[in-house]
Amino acid sequence: MPKDTFFRLPREKRERIIEAAGMEFRRVPYGDTSINRIIKTAEIPRGSFYQYFEDKHDLFLYCLSKKYEEIMEYLRGTLVRCGGDCFRFIDALTDRFTLFYREKGQEGLMVSLADENLFAMIFRENCGNKVYENVEREVSDSLISRMNFDEIAVNDEQEQLYLLDILWAVISSSIRTVFRKGKDVSLEDEIRKMRERIRSIEKHYRINA
Repeated sequence: MPKDTFFRLPREKRERIIEAAGMEFRRVPYGDTSINRIIKTAEIPRGSFYQYFEDKHDLFLYCLSKKYEEIMEYLRGTLVRCGGDCFRFIDALTDRFTLFYREKGQEGLMVSLADENLFAMIFRENCGNKVYENVEREVSDSLISRMNFDEIAVNDEQEQLYLLDILWAVISSSIRTVFRKGKDVSLEDEIRKMRERIRSIEKHYRINA
């Protein structure tokens, strides 16, 4: 979490810093982001940055925490619109990813969130941050409790989690391929292959498929 000095700043300055950070985190993958570019865009001295945040990791987590409930609300709403069906839910997220990909300035964020190591760091590591304590449980409870597994061959919540882990791995792999290879791969081809993998998994798990 930011230091107390950050919260004592005027609102306009706080928002300017967060907007500058958001631009940087959306522009390039997390590992390529630069504190220097953030402070230049925010128009603050480098020394001031460390009066407000411990490091880049601290700032990144805070930016995500600001978006967390917005993202969860979107996921919950999408799941409801899909009737709780996990495979229709994944299809809807794939459609949203396709649209998101075509929006300029979002490439870095997508690569960052598709990075399994970074994802684990964010959602499984406590980081001494109350915002992130039990986030993994909250996400699973919020989504799985709304999912309908009546037609899916899973026996308990642990197997439900395993299935979602498999689906996430397929999606994240495709996202990383698209953004890392850029123009060397076709978005349409990669999405088609991703859907084929999802359909293959669905045939295995869907009862009477």
